[in-house]
Amino acid sequence: MDNINTSKFLAYQIPPYSLEAEEAVLGGILLNLKLINKVAHKLKPEAFYFSTHQTIYQSVYYLYVQDFQLDTKNLLNIIKYNSFNQFDTIIEKIIYLMNRVFSNLHFEEYVLIIINKYIQRSIIRESQYIIQLCYDNSCIDVILKKLAQMQESFKQYYNTQDVIIPLYSLKEVYKNIYYKTKTWVFTGIPSGFINFDRITQGLHKTDLIIIAGRPSMGKTAFCINIAYNIVKNSFVVPVIFSLEMSIPQLMYRLISLDSGIKGDKLKDGSMDEQDFIQLKDSIKRLSTYKLYIDDTANLTPLLLRTKIKKLAEKEKKLGLIIIDYLQLMQYHDIYENRVQELSQITRSLKVLAKEIKMPIVVLSQLSRSVENRQNKRPLLSDLRESGCLTGDAFVDCYNDLRQFYKFTIRRERLVKTVDINNFSYDYKQQIIFMYSGYKYIYKIGSNKNPSLTLTANHKLLTFKGWKRLDELTKLEDIISLKKQILDKTSIKYLKLLPITYYGKYATYDLSISIINNFIANNYLVHNSIEQDADMVCMLYREDYYKFRSDLEPSSTTEIIIAKHRNGPTGTFKLLFDPMCGKFFDLEII
Repeated sequence: MDNINTSKFLAYQIPPYSLEAEEAVLGGILLNLKLINKVAHKLKPEAFYFSTHQTIYQSVYYLYVQDFQLDTKNLLNIIKYNSFNQFDTIIEKIIYLMNRVFSNLHFEEYVLIIINKYIQRSIIRESQYIIQLCYDNSCIDVILKKLAQMQESFKQYYNTQDVIIPLYSLKEVYKNIYYKTKTWVFTGIPSGFINFDRITQGLHKTDLIIIAGRPSMGKTAFCINIAYNIVKNSFVVPVIFSLEMSIPQLMYRLISLDSGIKGDKLKDGSMDEQDFIQLKDSIKRLSTYKLYIDDTANLTPLLLRTKIKKLAEKEKKLGLIIIDYLQLMQYHDIYENRVQELSQITRSLKVLAKEIKMPIVVLSQLSRSVENRQNKRPLLSDLRESGCLTGDAFVDCYNDLRQFYKFTIRRERLVKTVDINNFSYDYKQQIIFMYSGYKYIYKIGSNKNPSLTLTANHKLLTFKGWKRLDELTKLEDIISLKKQILDKTSIKYLKLLPITYYGKYATYDLSISIINNFIANNYLVHNSIEQDADMVCMLYREDYYKFRSDLEPSSTTEIIIAKHRNGPTGTFKLLFDPMCGKFFDLEII
């Protein structure tokens, strides 16, 4: 078949489908409409091959998503409204399915068959495009990127794994709890710092951990210390992806850390005989440790994934990924807005951490807003690029509008979000709601929309994409989102009234899973870049802001664990020696 046009060959093939499975699933649902509760999260309408089957399931799915009463009367009304011309044909099919005898014994197996067949059809469709790219002699990077995107899309939208808790798992939990009462152990990889490990239980597989701070706070040194502690104790093998420092620069830091020789002495060669003895011993010691370093510039999540997969095949004990740092990474697609790009990068890193079952530690810069306030100690909101809203804003939630200040920290609320690619609604889980303090607030509005009060750095969706409030002009077309018509959004482009200073008020912030936006007073606003992180750890050195020329050889660094999805938060101190870049436990909390 080498000389045969593969696309033409595929065109004559019958796409994969299973009539038996589709009729069995639809028949079961029609006889018991509440079965949609079990499958709606994983079985989408487009997974059905036959258009009539798609229409029937889409109608039941719509009732479920909109929280309407699941009964035959509502179902028929929806079908008649959406498919008036085919109504008689669809009714005949429904009667046929309801008159057949279906057993729910193999219902889940039939659902899985439908999903698998849909994925096979999707792969065939996407493969035809990839085949054409190959025939057109397209760049290999473009082809590989398309393959990776195809794989990720199927993983993200058709993960059919349900929540299963077998009894033997509970027995293992009991064993772990009992063992911990007898000995002090960690469930993750120990960092080598006692207080850090007591709060976090170590670095856990599949976790995305952000280490954040302003420049010169010691982020890189802290992560090098963690990697050094781990290799010294042979827990796992780490790899450091350094986008800022070269491999020789990191080597100097490791040698200084291990030997205790001041970094300046290593660079200028002003060492005495004792220093050379320590240097030889250190190099001998470090040569026995397994630590990988990669200083590739312009690193993308796709290239990172490829490198890790390749290294994991060679190094079976690979167990920790460190990236220095987030803002220097790029995404393989082009984004008009850097905030969207960073959000996509962090989401990709979280997906990668789950895929490779390793913790990923990524360094990040904090917002410059820290420098503009009297108390320089960082807050979680300093990591966000989305700004904050006042409490009087009304947020679109599942079946209601709720004022911002009435939200709670419990993760129970479904918040309305918008896929800006096709402007369709969806509901995503609230991840974080937090009070962000008193901040300077500005007011925006238009003649046809309620006003909204927010901070200057908050992003809103405009005709030209996401923009900060302080980047808008009065001639800007800002997008207003009105009531839902079926699954689509009614969009209006409104001219802004002049932006006015409103005063200093209490502010709040919200993070939503998967999609980084929500609707407030009919405006689409962007939220956090840290929502994909399982842990956020921030560094703060008070002496940095004292501007002293007589800097002491050692200083304390506050380690602020501001977010911990699976455990407590807290603050503790480490002693930092800036001469050799080494951190020490200071006190036990």
